[in-house]
Amino acid sequence: MKCPNPKCKKKGDLQTKRTIAAGRTVQRERHCPVCGERCMTIEMFSEDFNQNRRDNEYKLNELRGKLSETTDKLESLTFHFQQIFKICGAGKK
Repeated sequence: MKCPNPKCKKKGDLQTKRTIAAGRTVQRERHCPVCGERCMTIEMFSEDFNQNRRDNEYKLNELRGKLSETTDKLESLTFHFQQIFKICGAGKK
């Protein structure tokens, strides 16, 4: 989307500053990086957008599960290293 300001010399592409989703619509606050002009747009969610959101939520939950597993493994390794250091007497002068 191009800048709506007629005085803008470069007609830069608007950058999304904030997105607010409510129900089936999404409201975006955008601004032009060249002249600073701000505008608001209201768009309807498309089915593709909803499908992408569901896909992203699924991927996010999958990654959260992997992160939890990795954290558990890291805690286990930390415990084992602490035990090894105690046995070897590491860190004592």
